[in-house]
Amino acid sequence: MVSLPLGIIILPFCVFAVEKLTLNFRINGIVLESEYLDYTVSFNTDGGNNIESRTVKYGQELGELPDAGKNGYTFNGWKDSNGNNVTSSTIVKGELNLTADYTPTEYTITYDLDNGTANTKNKYTIEDEFDLVTPTRKGYTFSGWSGTGIDGIQTRVTISHETGDKEFIANWSKNESTKYYVNHKYENLIVNNF
Repeated sequence: MVSLPLGIIILPFCVFAVEKLTLNFRINGIVLESEYLDYTVSFNTDGGNNIESRTVKYGQELGELPDAGKNGYTFNGWKDSNGNNVTSSTIVKGELNLTADYTPTEYTITYDLDNGTANTKNKYTIEDEFDLVTPTRKGYTFSGWSGTGIDGIQTRVTISHETGDKEFIANWSKNESTKYYVNHKYENLIVNNF
């Protein structure tokens, strides 16, 4: 007689005991005790700030999530092992291994070509690696670049996995062999005096 009501009382707890809770019970007056399981939430920042794992009980929300902060990247949030977005209101139902989601931050390059021309790259991210192009200017030879992070003047400047906005100035030397012509607007003007 007692086993049927006891089975009805215990069954709902046993069905979910694997994920939800642990049970301790005695048949001395039928005492049931339950305890929610603790799960570890770990954070993979992929080179960002080191973040300690935390423990959260089954069925609770994750709560406030930390910012992973990674140089040269914008932090978009956290994803679980299946690639799903995770927020502070995500309910914990087991162990969670969260990975930081980033987008490379875009930086601006400004050029002063001093009347020269070049097919320049005006944006870059920390993931880029390239050389500044060599500009051209009629009657002049390109001497090199000066500007952000350059000591003196350099003919070859490489942007390689860097951050921050940059500004570069083209420097020129006049070609000695270049011929210049002067046209006088009034060279053959005849003036009549009356």
